[in-house]
Amino acid sequence: MARLLLFLLIFALPLLSGCGDSPVDASSQVAPPAPSEPADGAETADAVLLRWSPVENALRYRVQVASDAGFTSLILEETVTSYSRLAVRDLIMNQPYYWRVRSEGADDVSDWSDSCRLKVTRTAHIPPSPTPTAPAFDARDQEQRVRLEWEPVEGAYAYHLVVTLDEDMFLYQADLENLETTTFDLENLVLTYPYWWKVRALGPAGYSEWSSVWLFWVKSE
Repeated sequence: MARLLLFLLIFALPLLSGCGDSPVDASSQVAPPAPSEPADGAETADAVLLRWSPVENALRYRVQVASDAGFTSLILEETVTSYSRLAVRDLIMNQPYYWRVRSEGADDVSDWSDSCRLKVTRTAHIPPSPTPTAPAFDARDQEQRVRLEWEPVEGAYAYHLVVTLDEDMFLYQADLENLETTTFDLENLVLTYPYWWKVRALGPAGYSEWSSVWLFWVKSE
């Protein structure tokens, strides 16, 4: 009898469990993000950058912006991958808006975050162009690994860098958007070659004009 009961406990009980009773892998669960910018109740420009905390195991985020607190009148619903931010443009002056975000994992969707209210009170402006700083213009005898640097731009949250092998800037060595720093390391450059580069800033209202084009030369052997 004891052996029969042991058999039932080990083998029979798992067969009685339904699909919904399978163990939950906690690592697959995603938490709702926490909105960080702008603060709840903030007055903003008509183009604004929304930011939230990144969430472990999240593959993407779903963002909603509405003109009412119940999110029945959506003006935007967008999926964001790779970043925990989204620029929203063309908002109406003196209009209150509400926004929220949720995380989406491989097999799970979080609850919506707390909603944040913002009010548009001013016009956003395109940021000014960045100023290249290093290496110096027309610098010679550079190594095959060169760090490009430029001045940070107020109001910019990312930069777009282009490096080419020709003065007309058609033969790309690098074309990099969404750089969040004001430096970039170029590697495996060709000896004796000249390189041209330029950079522009990205703010909530859009891209700045390009910087002036700078030139440097990689040393010969």
